[in-house]
Amino acid sequence: MAFRWVLALLLVSIAAVAQEDVGEVRGRVVDSRGSEALALVQVQISDTDFATVTGDDGSFRIPGVPPGNYVLQAVTVGYHMVLQEFTLAAGETKNFDIVLTNSTARRTDTVEVSASTFEAGTQSSASAITLDGAERKNLASVLADDPLRAVQNLPGVTSNDDFSSEFSMRGASFDRIGL
Repeated sequence: MAFRWVLALLLVSIAAVAQEDVGEVRGRVVDSRGSEALALVQVQISDTDFATVTGDDGSFRIPGVPPGNYVLQAVTVGYHMVLQEFTLAAGETKNFDIVLTNSTARRTDTVEVSASTFEAGTQSSASAITLDGAERKNLASVLADDPLRAVQNLPGVTSNDDFSSEFSMRGASFDRIGL
């Protein structure tokens, strides 16, 4: 039983020593006008996987950073990116106050588009359909030898009812089309 207590105490002390080898980066990001806190700013340590996003109050926290020389990067849409170099010692906590300035720069790139001339391909129109003899025979047998019903099935053609021969093509009034 005593052996287990000694082993548990040893593991806890090793974990505590291991945690002292890493540091923490924290801080707050504000706007240059009025020092208003900026939310959703991406804060990361360049060339590492350590990154976070600021909260509603503009604060951020990156725990578990090993000692070394780093560059802290803060970036968001509409503001200039800020880079700050720093050195982090074992067990140290670095605090940053990052001030972002509005980016009023406008893109002035120009794009030139050029193309060779081309011929417009002929487009088939549904308003002009020509049926040859075999197609007329097939259409007549399918529609029970009723040419008026065959015309109703063409694209863009509508009729007001099945009892008259009035048709409308592509939205024209019934009195403009005659058979």
